[in-house]
Amino acid sequence: MKAVQIVKPNDLRIIDMDKPTIDVKNNVLVKIKAAGICGSDVGIYHGTNAAATYPRVIGHEIVGVVEEVGDNAKKIKVGDRVIVDQVTACGTCYACRKGRPNVCEHLQVRGVHIDGGYREYMAVPESDVYVLPESLSYQDAIMIEPTTIAVQACSRAQLEFQDTVMIIGAGALGSSMLRIVALYSPRKVIVVDIDEPKLEAALQNGA
Repeated sequence: MKAVQIVKPNDLRIIDMDKPTIDVKNNVLVKIKAAGICGSDVGIYHGTNAAATYPRVIGHEIVGVVEEVGDNAKKIKVGDRVIVDQVTACGTCYACRKGRPNVCEHLQVRGVHIDGGYREYMAVPESDVYVLPESLSYQDAIMIEPTTIAVQACSRAQLEFQDTVMIIGAGALGSSMLRIVALYSPRKVIVVDIDEPKLEAALQNGA
């Protein structure tokens, strides 16, 4: 199968890889339908992402359709449209036992520490995939991952009705943040950036 691999900084190649097969752990085979381009992917390409290891198949915003499942799969079935969790966790460390796999002691992110979704197929654990609603296209579903960051930020900030909010940076993530913040009906949203076109777009979206 084909994959996009960054061999080392500034060296991106289309390579051939073996198609993965399912096993007891990675018991769901997903045919990739779309994968987002994140700023961190650009950083991996340029060598400025300190967490990345090389060579690396990039891509952590991943959606696809289930092509095969193992005998031990309980909820996911062939034909399900799914999004793949970017985070892999050990399940046994203190953070995992507390329900915080996002800060797992042995955390690995697909597309950063281990190979990600810029390839035709991935074999992953059933616990790492979530079924998409039929009303959501694959392309739109890519935005789920950055949207969850915005939702988490609003939750941690304990954002409430009529609060005043300042978003620093109007890039892709800041723009997603603006859209989610608007759902909380704040009194005012201030967006800070040095790029005039981005600021103009923020104004049009409610800042």
